Amino acid sequence: WFNLNKKSRIFLFSFLSILLILSIISAGIIVYFKNETIELLGIEKVSIIGCIIFPLLGSSIFYIRKLYKACINLDIVEPNGNEDNIRQSGIIFYFILRPIFSVALGLLLFLSFKIGVSAMVKSPELNDGFVYSCMFFSFFIGYSSGDVIDKLEKVGKNIVKKSFDTSTED
Repeated sequence: WFNLNKKSRIFLFSFLSILLILSIISAGIIVYFKNETIELLGIEKVSIIGCIIFPLLGSSIFYIRKLYKACINLDIVEPNGNEDNIRQSGIIFYFILRPIFSVALGLLLFLSFKIGVSAMVKSPELNDGFVYSCMFFSFFIGYSSGDVIDKLEKVGKNIVKKSFDTSTED
């Protein structure tokens, strides 16, 4: 299903490589200067930043790998006609939007961690372990964002179905 012309391949490799480099640099800075950053911004804000940077890192690694493997295996062909050009547009947006989706999923992870901590402790005092947990797990959320999206779709359908099921049993 990979119908991409040379210009589109170069664009996607460049886009994803820039995301990768920026997220590596940002991740390195936030980890290296963690204590200073926590003093300046606080644990929650540093955790949120980590839940933005690390999913981008994971996602860019995964989708660069997916793209270069498709090239190596010759799974990418030049578009031939209108249908292939339409498909190419979808593929380009697929590769552009997945890193963005991974950031949204990383923020969802932060919220779920925050809810979990709040549910267990009256006045939660977060420490740097919370920051590291957010960074670690959000990386894998980004790397596996396609699987997470599929799982959310299934879980979301069940939640909506159960929430809005108006049938009553007699």
